This record gives sequence, C-alpha cells and structure tokens, in this order.
Amino acid sequence: MYRRPYIHDDYVAGLEDTILHLLLSCVLNSRAESSTLGAYIDTHAGAGLYRLESIKKKQHDAQKYSSLLFFKANLKNTTTVSFRSRLRNLNRSSRAMRLYPGAPALAKAFCRSADNLVLSEQDPTIYHRLLRNTSTWSNIAVLKTDGFELARRTLLSPD
Repeated sequence: MYRRPYIHDDYVAGLEDTILHLLLSCVLNSRAESSTLGAYIDTHAGAGLYRLESIKKKQHDAQKYSSLLFFKANLKNTTTVSFRSRLRNLNRSSRAMRLYPGAPALAKAFCRSADNLVLSEQDPTIYHRLLRNTSTWSNIAVLKTDGFELARRTLLSPD
C-alpha cells in the first residue's frame, strides 16, 4: 500500500501542528528550568521555519490556521502564554503573523546558549531550506539523513 510522505507544508499552523507545538512548548519550558546541559534531536525537522504567505497559497481551508487564534488570544495558562510569546517574538517586526516556527525553531527559542540541537531531514529540497533557515543558529548540527536511523544510533547505542 502506498503511503503519501508527510510534507510539513501541508500542516503548518493547522490544528494538529498547533497542538503538537503547544505540547512541545510545555516539555521544553520544563526542560529549560533544568541546570543540566541539554540536547534536542529532531528526526524529521522539515524546513524548521515557515513563511505563511507562501504556505497560504497551498492551503485554502481557513481552519488550517489555528495558530492564529493563539497569536491573538489572551489566554492565561502557562503553556499557551509561553507558546504565544514565542510566536510574537518571531513576528515582532509585524502586527500580523507572517512566520510560523516548526519544531526546530520552537526548540531553539527555548534552548539555553549551551544546549545543542541536532536536526535531521532526509528530503534534499527541504534539507536545503532547513540549512538556509538555521544558518545563523549556534550549537546546531543539520544532517541529511534518515532521522529514525539517527535516533536508533544515537539513543540505542551500547556506549
């Protein structure tokens, strides 16, 4: 049976993506309070950061932009406040939300200066977008590899 590959651009800022990033914000926020050195490993990083005007041309369903509700909402819960703060910082030069963080950009926003990010993207075109979008970041490794293989080697190694 043929399975269509997961293309991040099809889901950017949609309900599922927003819920995933709210959960990630919760985990990363609690992790940021730790004093130990951290690492964030993303096995399917996508482009890392998305310009919504180019994505909107591909998406016609207004419900796809659930994250806009969080951008404009006045919610008081810690996780939504933290997520909304990251969205606003990313879009601080504009009143509108033009940029949307993929998980790598969100992780970078929570990371401390000594933390490391390891991003993996197998698709060559998306890998090059990821390289461009993260070119100014420090403490980062961007790999063009199968992320699940990377995770298996990194997390399950006998060392």
